[in-house]
Amino acid sequence: MSSLNFIGGEKGGVGKSVAARVLAQYFIDRKKPFTGFDTDRSHTSFARFYSDYAAPVVVETYEGLDRIFQALEVGDAHAARVQHAQD
Repeated sequence: MSSLNFIGGEKGGVGKSVAARVLAQYFIDRKKPFTGFDTDRSHTSFARFYSDYAAPVVVETYEGLDRIFQALEVGDAHAARVQHAQD
């Protein structure tokens, strides 16, 4: 089953980027597939450090939000195929 994790807020310096990078590294270390979306248009540090796993996205548009939910749907379909193959 796919999950959707949001790390966000307006206040700077509270550790949002660190939390996102720790979560990404957790998935990488355990070889768990994931897609990260960097929504910080001013810094894009997540996409810079994890460019193989992340892409910038503008969440103020329907198209940007669609990209996030399409990735979630693809992840669910992939997980279902993997589970079926293991059964």
